[in-house]
Amino acid sequence: MMDPIEDAAKNHCNTRELTVAAPARLDLFLLQQLPDYSRDGLMRLLARGGVQVNGELRVAGHRLKGGETVRLQGDLERLRIPAGEGRLDILFEDGDLIAIDKPAGQLAHPTAQEREGTALNLLRGYCGVRVSLLHRLDRGTSGVLLAAKNKTAAFRFGSRFASREVRKKYLAIVRGIPEWSRVTLHHSIERVSGRTPAWNVGGHREAATRLRVIGPVQGGTLLEAIPETGRTNQIRIHCAAAGFPIAGDTAYGGTASSRLYLHAWELRIDDLRIVAPAPVEFQPAPMER
Repeated sequence: MMDPIEDAAKNHCNTRELTVAAPARLDLFLLQQLPDYSRDGLMRLLARGGVQVNGELRVAGHRLKGGETVRLQGDLERLRIPAGEGRLDILFEDGDLIAIDKPAGQLAHPTAQEREGTALNLLRGYCGVRVSLLHRLDRGTSGVLLAAKNKTAAFRFGSRFASREVRKKYLAIVRGIPEWSRVTLHHSIERVSGRTPAWNVGGHREAATRLRVIGPVQGGTLLEAIPETGRTNQIRIHCAAAGFPIAGDTAYGGTASSRLYLHAWELRIDDLRIVAPAPVEFQPAPMER
């Protein structure tokens, strides 16, 4: 049987079909099955009705049960993802997985405009195999980034991300002092083409984020953020909606700074716990005596 990834790679503008083997969210399934295609390109194809599940048009958040046939029809460009050389801060590695501490300012995955120097380029150079990312981090976000070293691991662990079995914790610095010590925010998030930023509060895609105050830091408050859903820019949007935009996040009302003060601190899958140490600027300020 032909590998669906290789089959898709042969076609720049054609119809292609993929078979769903396990439950997953449609957009995550496509990202996992077609790792050499741009995320933006796949999302645009979904938005313009270029993806069908068992013959019916479906949106990005559609939940796949397993056994369906996903058909893509439209123009998709395969990205050339060359192996790169550069420093990697490796947090964990075994025969199936590798986790790194991605620095702020580095792209996780190549785009049509930037095809080299990303975390994925460096991972492929280091591992010598076609590594695929199991999730994404914004360019400005630092911290744990997990990748699979083979297709079996990509399928096995990718389905865990899709079914929300992976637990993540982030650290964020916000300006001001919240009046609450803990809060769970529920704000639906939607994407509106032509709006800047495109993703913001609205629509019907439910999203929930738990926030906890850790303590004061230089110029603000350090929060622990636990996303209970996986919407694009979710933590950034929810912090802004609560009146406490993340420092450095000018897209959502934060003050200009040298970086986005959001750090993917911890990732858990079953008994596997991977931690990216907090950068020095995320260390709580000492208590005054």
